[in-house]
Amino acid sequence: MTTENFLRELKTSQIIELETCVRCGACSEVCPVYEQDKSIIAVPALKLQELRKIIGKDVSIMGLISPASKVDLKELRKAAEAAYLCTLCGRCWIGCIIGIRNRELREVLRSMIYRAGYIPKPLKDVDELLLKYKNPYKPSGRLEWIRELDFQIPVNARGANILYFVGCTSAIRDPNIAKSTAYILRSAGENWTIMDNEWCCGSAWIALGNMDAAKNFAERNVKEIESLNVEKVVVSCAECYRMFKWEYPELNVNYNFEVLHISELINKYLNEGRLKIGKRITERITYHDPCSLSRLGGIINEPRNVLRQIIPKEVDFHYLVEMPENKMNTYCCGGGAFLEFIHPELTLKIAEHRLNQANRIGAEILVSSCPICKITFTNATNKFNKNIKIYDIVELVARNISTNP
Repeated sequence: MTTENFLRELKTSQIIELETCVRCGACSEVCPVYEQDKSIIAVPALKLQELRKIIGKDVSIMGLISPASKVDLKELRKAAEAAYLCTLCGRCWIGCIIGIRNRELREVLRSMIYRAGYIPKPLKDVDELLLKYKNPYKPSGRLEWIRELDFQIPVNARGANILYFVGCTSAIRDPNIAKSTAYILRSAGENWTIMDNEWCCGSAWIALGNMDAAKNFAERNVKEIESLNVEKVVVSCAECYRMFKWEYPELNVNYNFEVLHISELINKYLNEGRLKIGKRITERITYHDPCSLSRLGGIINEPRNVLRQIIPKEVDFHYLVEMPENKMNTYCCGGGAFLEFIHPELTLKIAEHRLNQANRIGAEILVSSCPICKITFTNATNKFNKNIKIYDIVELVARNISTNP
C-alpha cells in the first residue's frame, strides 16, 4: 500500500496544513475530548503528526508531495485509537492560532484506517448495519414512528413544497423528534411529504472513514429526492443538515432543491403567523448549539429566535440564558462521530460538563436542535441525576402550538 493513493485524498491546502502545524498545543485547550480524558493521544495536533508519520514523510512540502514511500501499516494500526478518540466537533479549528482545519485532516486519517481494515471493533458492527440496512442502528424501524400518529402523513407525494428528510437518529433512536416535526408541518398547513426509502445521509460513513460509501449514499438520496420534484428538503438533524448543505457539494454531489434546518422553517412560520404559540414557557431555558449546526453549519440565530417566541416577551433576558461556551465556540455534547460506541463513559463525562454549565446559570430546561445531542444529554442527566429537563427544539414548539384558529 503506497502513499500515492492516499495523497490523492489530500487537498493542496491540507498538505500545507500538515507542514504548518507546529504542535503548540493550543487546540488541546479547547478540545472537549482532551479536557475530559487528558490522554496524550487525544491532543488534536499530535494526530496530525501521526498522519505525517503514516505517509512516511518528514515535514517538508516536497517530502509530502513526492509519491515514493509506502504507508507504514504499523503506524497506521497504532494511530487508529487516537483517530477515533474524537467527536469530529471541529472545535480544534477554533482553538488553532492559524486556523488549521484539523477535523478534515482527521477524516483523511480515518479514511486511511478504514481502507486498511483497522477501525475499532464496535464500529465494524456499525459498518455492517450501514452496508446491509442503510442505517447505523438496527435492521428495521425507520417508519415505525408514523404508526404512533393520529393523523396521516403523505408518503412519496410528488410535487410537494417540502420533503422532510427524517434521518436515521430521529426515525429510529428518538422518534418523538420526527413526530413533533410532522406535527409542526401539519399545523402550519404545509404541503409536504416524506420518503419511505431513506438511506443514511452519509454522515455515519464519514465518521467511520468510508468516503466512497458516503458519496454513493449521497448520490442515491439526491436521486430519490429529485424524482419527487420537491422544492425544499427540511431536516431535523444537525448531522443531516451539515451533510446536505456542505458535505454533498464537497463530495461533488449537486442538487436542485433548497436545504433547510427545521429551526429555520419554524422561525419563518412564526414570523408569517402560520404557527401561533399558545401558553408561553416560564421556566429558564438555555440553548445548546449542536456543533454540526452552528460551528460547522452556520445556523446560530434561528433557534434562539424561535425560543424567544415561546417565552414571556417582556423579560426574555431572564427566561433565555446563555451558557459560557456557545454559538461558534459551542462545547460538544460528546456524542458525535460514534465516540459513545467506543468510549461511552467519556461521552457521558463530556455531556456532564455541559450539564454542569447549564446548572450553574440556573437553567431548568436545556434545548438543542439535534437528536444526537438530545439523546446524549438525556443519558447523562439520568446517569448523574441532574435536575434539568432535556428537549429538542421541535418538541418544545410542538407542545406549545396554539390549537385555536
